[in-house]
Amino acid sequence: MSRARGVRQARSFQSALLALAACSACHGEAPKTSPLVVIEAGPCADSLTSSSDAGVLSHAVLTEHNDIARTGATLTETALDTCSVAGLSELGTYAVDGEVYAQPLYAEDVATEGGTKNLLLVATMADSLFAFDADAPGSPPLWQLGQDHELGVPAFSARNVAGNNGILATPVIDSSTGTVYVVSRDCDPNYPPEVPHCMQRLFAIELANGQIERSIDIAGSVISAASAMPTFFDPNLHWSRSALLLQQGKVFVSFGSGPNGNAHEEDFPFHGWLFGYSASDLSTPPSVYCSTPDFGGGAIWQSGNGPAADDSAIYFATGNGIHQPTPAAPADFPTMPQGDEDSIVRLSLAAPSSSTHYWDDRPYQADGNVFQYMEKNDIDLGTAGPLLIPDSSRLISGGKSGILYVLDRLTLRPTQDPLEVFTAPALAQGQTKYIYSYDGGPQLHGSPVFFHPEVEDGGADTGLIFYWPALDRLKSFTYDYQTGIVSPLATADVPLVASGGVLSLSAHGARSSSAILWASAIDADDGGGHLWALSATTLARLWDSKLPAWAKFAVPTVAAGRVYLASTSSKPGTVPGIAVFGLSP
Repeated sequence: MSRARGVRQARSFQSALLALAACSACHGEAPKTSPLVVIEAGPCADSLTSSSDAGVLSHAVLTEHNDIARTGATLTETALDTCSVAGLSELGTYAVDGEVYAQPLYAEDVATEGGTKNLLLVATMADSLFAFDADAPGSPPLWQLGQDHELGVPAFSARNVAGNNGILATPVIDSSTGTVYVVSRDCDPNYPPEVPHCMQRLFAIELANGQIERSIDIAGSVISAASAMPTFFDPNLHWSRSALLLQQGKVFVSFGSGPNGNAHEEDFPFHGWLFGYSASDLSTPPSVYCSTPDFGGGAIWQSGNGPAADDSAIYFATGNGIHQPTPAAPADFPTMPQGDEDSIVRLSLAAPSSSTHYWDDRPYQADGNVFQYMEKNDIDLGTAGPLLIPDSSRLISGGKSGILYVLDRLTLRPTQDPLEVFTAPALAQGQTKYIYSYDGGPQLHGSPVFFHPEVEDGGADTGLIFYWPALDRLKSFTYDYQTGIVSPLATADVPLVASGGVLSLSAHGARSSSAILWASAIDADDGGGHLWALSATTLARLWDSKLPAWAKFAVPTVAAGRVYLASTSSKPGTVPGIAVFGLSP
């Protein structure tokens, strides 16, 4: 691309943002279907495939949503762009032994017994871990753990994530040591599912060959301020759903509630937990955090999205508290958290057992505030995880309520009014704002994604944020690096999907013409799945594919010109596996 074309494109980008912002200000809502950027005519792939650095860029995806800021972006993609994606097709499927909720991970240049390979790492609910040759779609595994129950025996649930419950959380890879960290649920099959007898185990596994290096049974306690007695972690009643986090030499593992058999998760005295283990020595006692040591609830699950982190702290969102006996009226619920329930939480890495938190204390109804209403109606904030906006001091987060919060990372105080921008019916009598109901939309699951387009002479220093809520449309937002303000931008012409779209983004650096927004979601008609590719700058649909089966909240993994997605569910007649899409040779 010539510099003149790049300057014109950047100015076009700035003009489009300003025009859409003006439209939003005038009409109170971003346009439903409107291009954000007009990419100038000409091949958008010319600057990608001929790039001299294409062979040295890292394509590794070693943690859930690509990085510890949880941006969901891979910025080293040189084969797929908004032109070439039209040629995408399914190349094959890797067969596995159970449902896949964890995001597949991609490791480069691993010295295996069969030579140097790029590996695709897949964890299943059968308590199995597979390593596949990522360059040979449909090939058998290079190694597998789980055939002889090396990682444990899964339990069973008929609710939420129905079926076997083995490895639910996305593992994490330490490329510096060639080690995979994974948490499995190991249960005694002699006990009924409703009364499980389980351990939660953290394993360190050699990436090259699947050898177990070390493991530890996760355990710990905190002191309740109310009773001065310890509150113990109960491995029988908790699931590790949120992805693992590796930061500053520690592996962080979080827990929330999990249904057992036909019993509901709220039938058990659960809490939100976060354990920090030394990556080099799992036997060292971990740091232990509990969100609700004095009562119950406050799960950390985030629809599988992992806690985010920077150099100073860890950030996550929690679910609602469990108040026994359950009060009937909102006024009977507390006006503020008793622990860290229904909150966005910051834990200092220097002292990860203590917390700072934010909750929504704005007036809602005559008899209470937003926090009370969320507590009463199981509208927990913990269905989606925070995104740390790169090169800024901000984070953005939201949950079941459909409200977006932009906070200062250090203080967790709002830097602007909460954003109530998704589709909403008229206010009920006595309401000051609309909060989405338990069974309505649009709830937010997983995490948003972020992209910072190229900035050239005259270009706007503006980032883009994307959310696709349940029962609503995919929306884009701008982040203004000068003011620190997040603003709604546009709405895509996409279907309404029951759980919302789970997002990833690929691009070659900051090049707008290369940026693709990937979204997976369940299809309402038959319980199968769908994978979409959209232009990150225009929200135009570029390509899509139907999948026969789909596990909810499945994150697309994009690496080295291929897209890997779990095509797996308990749907009769379907076979669990990882579908691979790429450009035909």
